[in-house]
Amino acid sequence: MGSTFTLGTLGFDPISPGLDIIHNTPGDANIYKFNTTRTENLNLLVKNISQADSLKIELFEDKDGNGAINTGDALIQQTSCGTTSDKNPTNDGTINRRDLAAGNYLVRVTSNNHNGDATYSLDAAVSLNSTDNRLLARNSEMGTLTSDRNFTGSVNDFNMNNFYHFNLEAGKEVKISMTMDGGDADMRVFSDKNHNQRVDLTGTELSSSPASHNNGSTPEFITLNTPGDYYLEVKQFTPGAFITTHVNFDVV
Repeated sequence: MGSTFTLGTLGFDPISPGLDIIHNTPGDANIYKFNTTRTENLNLLVKNISQADSLKIELFEDKDGNGAINTGDALIQQTSCGTTSDKNPTNDGTINRRDLAAGNYLVRVTSNNHNGDATYSLDAAVSLNSTDNRLLARNSEMGTLTSDRNFTGSVNDFNMNNFYHFNLEAGKEVKISMTMDGGDADMRVFSDKNHNQRVDLTGTELSSSPASHNNGSTPEFITLNTPGDYYLEVKQFTPGAFITTHVNFDVV
């Protein structure tokens, strides 16, 4: 059951088959086939998930190159996304993996909770470093910021980027600070003006705060006081490090 999509060779420009569906049938799964031609970072984003649906994303190395998951194909990473409640925000799912070797790969998307038919869309691309990730995710969906929020997370070679999505109302200011343990991480803020959850190269549809470049584990700070729809990106700066991050949103 399910569908199989051939993405071809991934490049820097994201590829998306469009809106997909997983039917409320045991064993139903969608498979995405792709290949890479050199060692690059993999950026996968599962977004637009239907409310109250939870999905599992699995990445396999297609060792025999037959385009199907079978014995001998190694499961190398998995994650879950969405939500099981119609009252909670729906969080996107991502795999941002450093230095994926050249080869053939398969992504399998399945339902965790079989709460009727689930819809979603998938974007896929590669990048050369954590700064080049062009996919903006709602890993943590905060909605409109009305009070202070605090998050503890991590970035590492298997999860180079974390994103926090929020709206800032007129007359409000948010002071974002981050401390970290285990290595260096940086913050950037994007305004996705055309709402496609991508970093567009034209420059007219993207505004970004200057990337922070503090050394070591020095705290990072960004202040926003213009109303709008924002993505805060926390990205791994130290390769090979497992970095615990503490991000605080102080609303004034």
